[in-house]
Amino acid sequence: MAYDRSRHVCEADNDLWVTLPGSEYIRSLVRQGTISQDAARRLRWFDFYNRCGDARLTCRHFGISPQTFYRWKNRLDPYDLTTLEASSRRPHSDDGRWQFSSRDLISRWGVSRVYRRATSFTASLFLEDMQRKFPFSIRAIQIDGGSEFKKHFDEACRERGIRLFIIPARTPQLQGYVESANKTYRYEFYEVEDIALGLEEHNQQLEEWDKTYNYIRPHQSLAYLTPAEYYQGWLKSHPQPSASLM
Repeated sequence: MAYDRSRHVCEADNDLWVTLPGSEYIRSLVRQGTISQDAARRLRWFDFYNRCGDARLTCRHFGISPQTFYRWKNRLDPYDLTTLEASSRRPHSDDGRWQFSSRDLISRWGVSRVYRRATSFTASLFLEDMQRKFPFSIRAIQIDGGSEFKKHFDEACRERGIRLFIIPARTPQLQGYVESANKTYRYEFYEVEDIALGLEEHNQQLEEWDKTYNYIRPHQSLAYLTPAEYYQGWLKSHPQPSASLM
């Protein structure tokens, strides 16, 4: 795609010349209710992309994965900005699916899995999944006071010598890393992927996304390294494996 700065236009892949709005116009669209905040956020990606002509730089600047950028780029119709609106592809709540997510506070390494129910037993199963997928030992986990983190989960952590830190009630800001991860799943996974109807297929999709998140997607908070790159750098300067604090 070539960019002509004097005309503020881009040459699309199908050789059609189109005009995309600048940031001031984008804000006016939101104020008028023409597009949502989420659609405006995506439109800013392409406004930036038109200015720099570099997809990789755009992804780094906004902290999104190349897969997410190109999926929305393929959807975008410059003459119909509602194509940037998302209809969530997350299965309906009556499908009985609950996603458990965990994030390491230091490396930002992430693990996720979907289950039919959110119980202390399924949480204990997720703990086993975490231990398999995190590249380091887990020594402590920060959780909220939900019932799914009691009984079986609590017992599983005690058996493994994992300390639990429970945040006070009504303080989601103390779970900022997980809340941020949930937004990432919403914007870069559920609003982009066609989620499979089967639970196992859904989990396979999640596993592929976690690989993208951990090995491909750069993170601004890690100086644009991936969690895998950051962890490898940590290993070079530390003789012992790190601990994960979810």
